[in-house]
Amino acid sequence: MTAKRFPKKLRLNHKKIIDRLFAQAQTQFSFPFKLLYLLQTAPSGFPPAVLISVPKRRFKKAVDRNRLKRQIRELYRLHKELLAQPEGTYPVAYLAIVYVAPQKIPYQEMERKIKQLFTRIRS
Repeated sequence: MTAKRFPKKLRLNHKKIIDRLFAQAQTQFSFPFKLLYLLQTAPSGFPPAVLISVPKRRFKKAVDRNRLKRQIRELYRLHKELLAQPEGTYPVAYLAIVYVAPQKIPYQEMERKIKQLFTRIRS
């Protein structure tokens, strides 16, 4: 049960790392998500630290942005093991999930797309 947690150390909040992530990252896209990631093994088998972004330009109301971020955090928490290699290591140390759709989409659709992106990154 502890594998499904989302502790604070998995949240990406270092400015230098975030700048490097947006400057040098590889990207994967599957509407409504754009994933940016750095291919380097995560330290000591931890899942990748994640940054979640929902643009203010597309969602003016904070309540809408916060709801989408909460849903994306939940999707990451539930499906981060899809990023793991068979030996239990993670090929990605840092990950940014950007929501690019101009409107909200159903949770089941978001879940399907996140699973698709995570399996694509792993391979």
